Amino acid sequence: MSEADAKQISTALQRVNALLARIDGMAAKADVQVLGPQGTVSEGRAGAAQLNALLGDARQTLKKVDALLVEAQGAASNVRGATHDLDALRGEVDATVRKVELLVDEVNRKWPFKRETELQLK
Repeated sequence: MSEADAKQISTALQRVNALLARIDGMAAKADVQVLGPQGTVSEGRAGAAQLNALLGDARQTLKKVDALLVEAQGAASNVRGATHDLDALRGEVDATVRKVELLVDEVNRKWPFKRETELQLK
């Protein structure tokens, strides 16, 4: 091996060492940016925790909405039943009113003269 070849190899090794030093510096910066206290991993964890809390709130709200819907369905069912009961009661009331009217008509037919209930002093 000649002295020129040795110089080239030495220069190449110096360049490789300088490149490795730059790569080490960049890796250290990347570690701080990614894994450090203000790094993206910490921010990602914080964001995931916030998202998880928001999803928990959404779950609770949906459970409340579900409970309200169940109550509304029960109320609607009760209203349907009450409406049916009211229709039957209305029919009974109408029938009773017709019977009373027939009875009043029958009484008026049997006693056609009006009685005077007013007292007169003479």
